[in-house]
Order: sequence, then structure tokens, then C-alpha cells
Amino acid sequence: MHSKTDYYNYKMTDFIFIIQARTGSTRLPNKMLMPFNEGLTIPQIIIRKLRANFFDIPVVLATTVNKLDDNLVACLELEDCEIYRGDEDNVVQRFVDVEKHLSAKAVIRICADNPFLDMHLLKELMTNWKSEYDYLAHQINGKPSMKTAYGFFAEITTFNSLKKVLLETSLPLYLEHVTNYVYQHEDLFNVKWIPVDHVFKSNENVRLTVDTINDFENASSVYKSLIEIKEHFIYKDVIETVKISNFMESMIKENNNNAK
Repeated sequence: MHSKTDYYNYKMTDFIFIIQARTGSTRLPNKMLMPFNEGLTIPQIIIRKLRANFFDIPVVLATTVNKLDDNLVACLELEDCEIYRGDEDNVVQRFVDVEKHLSAKAVIRICADNPFLDMHLLKELMTNWKSEYDYLAHQINGKPSMKTAYGFFAEITTFNSLKKVLLETSLPLYLEHVTNYVYQHEDLFNVKWIPVDHVFKSNENVRLTVDTINDFENASSVYKSLIEIKEHFIYKDVIETVKISNFMESMIKENNNNAK
């Protein structure tokens, strides 16, 4: 069990985890419902990790009002999280509306495509957060971590920043991708970056975020290999497992396909 002071210096009401998820992916429909490890889906694995490590911080699954997501809601209704359903296309608004139900200052955005969300990196993010920031995330070779395919990272912003985004723009690109407008407009927002361990800079072809069936199968196999030998693995363990496996070639190919 962790105490609050182990990983941040604020009251629990300062933070809220919001996991962004839907079943209507075009590249891999229903990936949020596919068994990933021992019958558990990726959202279930992420939620349970968060509850085990940050027991006093609210966890919200933010999905859509589309009927396609009824099954996702049914799958997660027994998990230890709140479920909020909002606008399908305006994801920024979906996040902002969460504040009406659960008040907090800082939003920790988590993508449900990332079964290898790293608790060490997440605690580092929270420890470095300051109330005057509008955005904080890790950065790799000048690139926001959330725009890489590692699948280890989260990011922090504020409800006030997201409300400002809604006032500043109506472009679908920025309403669908929650934080892009914030970190791309450092003249309007107080944006801060955390440099990462050199291990990321030398292993940029590691791909563990799940967008396609090939991603899903690779990530699931790596996860199963790791969990058998080390229950509480960190990103370094994951990268080493990938490097000694036969998945790197497939990951490089998938990265190249997504770059086109």
C-alpha cells in the first residue's frame, strides 16, 4: 500500500485519472473488449493497476454515448471506476463534462490503447506536477511522449486548460485529440516537459500501443511473457523482453506502416 506522500504532494482531490476509450476503432474494432491476458481486457488491466497503486485518486472511464459502447460499459461496470459517457467526436468536451460529476484540478489523461502504462513514469509525472502548470508530459528527442508508440506514458493537464481549448478552437483535429492544442500553443499555456531515460532514445522502434491486430498480438505475447516471471515489471523490463523476442521486426514494420 502506498501513502499519498510516496508519489505526490497534493490532496487527492487535485488529481483525477481519465481513461479515454471507445469500441469504434477503425483499424481494430472492439479491441477494448478483446481478452488481452487471462481473460482481462486492456481497460480492465489499466484500471486495476491504477487502483492498486493510487487507491485514493478517482478513476473515470470516459467513453461515448454511441450504442456501440454499451458493451464496453457492461464489461467495466463491476470495476472500481466511474463511467462517464459523452460526445463521441468532441473528446475535449467529454473530458470537461467529467468535472460536473467529479471535481478536480489536474487531469491525468490515460489512453486505453496502452496496456503497458508504467507506474514508475506515472509517479514521476505526478511528483513533478506544479499547480501553475497547464500541461506536463515526458518528451523524447523533442517529441511528446503521447505521440510515440511506446505505450508507457500518460500526461497531465487541467480542466481549465481544456475549457480554454473549447473557447479557442473548433477544429476537429484539436477536439478529437484532447491535449494537442495545449502543448502546440506554448504562447497560450504553461507547458512543461520531462526528459526521459536514454533507454527510450536508443529503442525507438519498440511499439506497444495497440492500434492494429498485429499490435494486439505482439503486445499480448510480450505481456504474457513478462507476467510469468515478474508481476510488477517496469518499462526497462518490457523493453528488454521485446529486444530478446522475435517481435522487433514486426514492430518496425508496423511503425513504418503508421508513418505513411
